[in-house]
Order: sequence, then C-alpha cells, then structure tokens
Amino acid sequence: MSDELKSASSVKTGKKFSEKRNAIGCTIEEVSEKLFINKDYISAIEKGNYSIFPSESFAKAYFNKYKNFLKIGISSILGGLFLATAFTGFIFSITMTTAAVTLFMLAAMPFIAAIVGFFALGEVLKRSTLIAMIVAFIGVCIMIINDSISG
Repeated sequence: MSDELKSASSVKTGKKFSEKRNAIGCTIEEVSEKLFINKDYISAIEKGNYSIFPSESFAKAYFNKYKNFLKIGISSILGGLFLATAFTGFIFSITMTTAAVTLFMLAAMPFIAAIVGFFALGEVLKRSTLIAMIVAFIGVCIMIINDSISG
C-alpha cells in the first residue's frame, strides 16, 4: 500500500475526516450521495480501514475525493458566488448591449484580474505574463481602432 494510504489509514486521520464532516453538517449518507461513493467506503475511510476496498487504487481515489470534498471553505464559496455573478452579468450584457461590447469586456477581464491581484493581493507577475498581457492589449486596441474607423 502506498505511503499516503499508510499514513492515512490511522484512526486519527479518519477521526479528523469525521469531525470535519460533522462540522459542515453532513451525514455519511449525504456525502455518499454527493460524491457518488458507497457509504460503506466513506465509513471505512473515517475508521481508517482500507481493507474493504477492491484495490489500492480505489482506496486512494476515494480517499482523495473525500479529502477534496472536505476542503470546501470560504474561498470556494466566494469563488462560486463570484462566478455566478459573472455569468449573470454576461447574460445581462449580451442581451442589453452589442456582442462587440460584451466580447471587449470579456477580453478585458484577465487584465483587470491581474491588476487587482497585483495591487490588492500582492501577486507578482512573471515577465512572460506581463509581455503576453501587453501583446494581447495591443491586439485588443487594434480591434477597437479598426472597429471605430470602419464605423
């Protein structure tokens, strides 16, 4: 069995999984339905008993899937809300303005995200990323100029 499962097979790790599941207010049955994993396997992971799995690859896959499910936090929730807002804005934009304006706004989003990330989060831009942004920005400017000249 792999090192990851050997360390994960302890009762301590299973107990942490169980505590986290209870903290987010889910039953084993609910987790089983959401992840499409047999509830016996969820229980086995929480007890640190990997002998019931058909193979090590199944045990590792289900362990990782369950581990990732429990990692859902405030950043994931905010990300989902912001993505829903962006999709709503896209639908509103495409119905209320021209397709060109909507596509321009979509093209500008990565630039805006990079700038906000730089100033608000202190993210460092690689030189290659900065060069790609400048080239893309020049391309957007060329499209706008050509569109405004042709009317």
